[in-house]
Amino acid sequence: MVSFADLYAGKIVAALDRQHPRDLFDVRDLLANEGISDELRRAFVVYILSHNRPMADILAPTRKDLEEEFARGFEGMTQEPVPLGELIEARERLVRLIVTDMPAEHRRFLLGFKRGEPDWDLLGLPGAVDLPAVRWRQQNLAKLPADRRAGLIERLEAVFAADG
Repeated sequence: MVSFADLYAGKIVAALDRQHPRDLFDVRDLLANEGISDELRRAFVVYILSHNRPMADILAPTRKDLEEEFARGFEGMTQEPVPLGELIEARERLVRLIVTDMPAEHRRFLLGFKRGEPDWDLLGLPGAVDLPAVRWRQQNLAKLPADRRAGLIERLEAVFAADG
């Protein structure tokens, strides 16, 4: 059985990446009930390391227009009606809580990871270094040409500078 933090860390990455109304519905309920705990924040960092898209793309998502997907693939599928505006607000709150309010040590960790010099103590999850998806990301970053890697680092620095 997967832990609550693992389950919702994956949902948060999906919500920031895909921005599908179903993902945002789950996020809306998370924010209204349990909220974002320190454990969930740490799990989110591991999940963003494990994701196949650049970190900056996930942390500074281009806001998608949700109207068509909402009407086609979500509206009418919940027990109680959920207005599109609530899902849009959930997306904005999520960005604010997960990205803008990201602890400084997590920002430093992600930048160090991107540079190839992760300080695992900043994350506080000792076993994360050995996870296959994390190692996969490290290997892929190590294979990048220096200029491409520098560009990814600059983009991540820009995201963090813009958010705080």
